[in-house]
Amino acid sequence: MKIKIPYLLVRAWDRSGDWMNVPIHRVRDFEIRRIDIFLTFGFLFSVAYYGYTLGWRGALLGGVSYLVVAAVCLWMI
Repeated sequence: MKIKIPYLLVRAWDRSGDWMNVPIHRVRDFEIRRIDIFLTFGFLFSVAYYGYTLGWRGALLGGVSYLVVAAVCLWMI
């Protein structure tokens, strides 16, 4: 099956992937990229929001859900 994907969407996806995979800081063999910082802030926001609205169980559920969704999204990049 062939699905035509608009060239503008493909180009935007490639550019965002190239922009996010830039190393910012490196310590020996470990490097921090832009996408790591975005994922960390997203995780903290998710845990804080669900913790504030639903308590500690909500924070735990929000954190685990965010980790699962982030892992699946990173496999697609």
